[in-house]
Amino acid sequence: MTGERSHGQTPPDLQRAAQALRACRNCAPLEAASRLREAALAVTRVRNHLIGPAQDGDARARPQLARINALLSMLASLEFPLSGLARDRLDELIAEIDSV
Repeated sequence: MTGERSHGQTPPDLQRAAQALRACRNCAPLEAASRLREAALAVTRVRNHLIGPAQDGDARARPQLARINALLSMLASLEFPLSGLARDRLDELIAEIDSV
């Protein structure tokens, strides 16, 4: 991301989000909810970091911001499944974060 990313490395907050989500795979529902919140806060920090540059017309920040917003939507969809953690969506979200 702008100012944090260099040479294809994932920003630290996104690394933390992916770690929290990976931990959700094998944890109890209450712990999973806590990990999801942790991931959402980390992704939100990245989004907040991109808002200013995107508003200032940074051509790289705008598509990154759109992608981060999509990740936040995916996170929200994980938090309220009909029953249990949506593990297939969890794996998809981890892959998306790893590809940023």
